[in-house]
Amino acid sequence: MSDRRKQTPPSARGQGRGRHEASASRRSRPAEATERAARTARGARPSGASTRRRPSRGFVIVLSLLVVGTTVMLGGRWVLRQSFFRVQTVHIVGATHETRTAILRVTGLDRHPELYGLQTHALERSLATFPWVSAVQVTAAWPHTVKVRVHETHAVGVTSLRRSWVYVGANGANLGAAPATADLPTLVDPAAGSAWPYARQGAGAVTIAAALPPAFAAQVRTVNVDPTGAVSLGMTTPVIFVVGDASNLKAKFTAIASVLKSTTLTPGDVVNVTVPDELTVTTPSSG
Repeated sequence: MSDRRKQTPPSARGQGRGRHEASASRRSRPAEATERAARTARGARPSGASTRRRPSRGFVIVLSLLVVGTTVMLGGRWVLRQSFFRVQTVHIVGATHETRTAILRVTGLDRHPELYGLQTHALERSLATFPWVSAVQVTAAWPHTVKVRVHETHAVGVTSLRRSWVYVGANGANLGAAPATADLPTLVDPAAGSAWPYARQGAGAVTIAAALPPAFAAQVRTVNVDPTGAVSLGMTTPVIFVVGDASNLKAKFTAIASVLKSTTLTPGDVVNVTVPDELTVTTPSSG
């Protein structure tokens, strides 16, 4: 057996190895191709993924602006909420009947609120609850000042309410207790005994009392309202002038002044000037 191996020609052995090597080479080529494709794919995938994950320049810019804007906004609000920007000084102008303490309390300015976001219109509405206040303007001035300008009404007459005398304001409000000797016309309304009528039915009486001209205002003793809301003036003479509603007051007052100046009236006369160009005079005797 050993002799046969020895006798095998060298060329035959070489040929056998060549066949095996060729076969192995042929078998390895597809594997090598597959491996090269896999390596190529592995090399390409990371590059493609990296390209997809990389944000665009515009996105980065927008994101940066959002971050900076948010930081500035939050930082600015934090600064504005510091004590330096809280209300520290309040200037009040024009308030003579309402105290400074009451104004600060009603508006909440005594609590030193933040000036940032201060609602001035809300403060004005809160001050409108004062009877003497007819109008008000609230302005804020940085960094920590508020100015309150108050326009007060004035009394146009007095009236009896629950057995007491009170002032009636030009805005129709109850301005508080008045002395019985107050030198103002007396407003008389049938509804005044149970409720305050001068913001509703009696509003015309307030308007007329506030508009009385200097020519005869001192001669007006009473401003009367009937159940329909019509107004008449009781003079010191005593004479009654029926004015009606609060329309066309200039012409009605001109007619009253003319009658007082040029006509001889007797106590109890009633002059109707509801139509100024056609005024009528009724005497007690003519009924």
